[in-house]
Amino acid sequence: MNTRKRPLTVSIISWVLIVTAAVSFLFLPISFNSPTTREAMKSSGATPIEVLITSLLGGIASIVAGVLMLRGARVGRQLFFVATPVAILAVMYIYSFAFLPLYFLGFMIYLLILFLLTRPGPSRYFSRLPEANPGQGDASQV
Repeated sequence: MNTRKRPLTVSIISWVLIVTAAVSFLFLPISFNSPTTREAMKSSGATPIEVLITSLLGGIASIVAGVLMLRGARVGRQLFFVATPVAILAVMYIYSFAFLPLYFLGFMIYLLILFLLTRPGPSRYFSRLPEANPGQGDASQV
């Protein structure tokens, strides 16, 4: 476990990943019975099993990445960096580019989180290096 002070952005991003994935798991059965979801799958040619697999894999990756980032494991951040664009591309393929504005929005949010997680404070948190100026308010940790 990482004993260095965790930057606020890492905490927020990690918890958002964990909570949103958990909520999506809870509502997955409801969304599968939604007429809107069924129509989207029907119009795009996506099978329910494809949607279910991508939903489960994406949610599991988000929870694992979030927990690992809270623990200070660099692999959690790397998992997020790799799994998110792969998930976006998989969903684009499955839904035949039917929701392009949503894909674009998801990718822009990904880029924002990528920027926040690679700032100096989070980078130090995920590295094996000691904190710079311990005990002093380092603005780059936000």
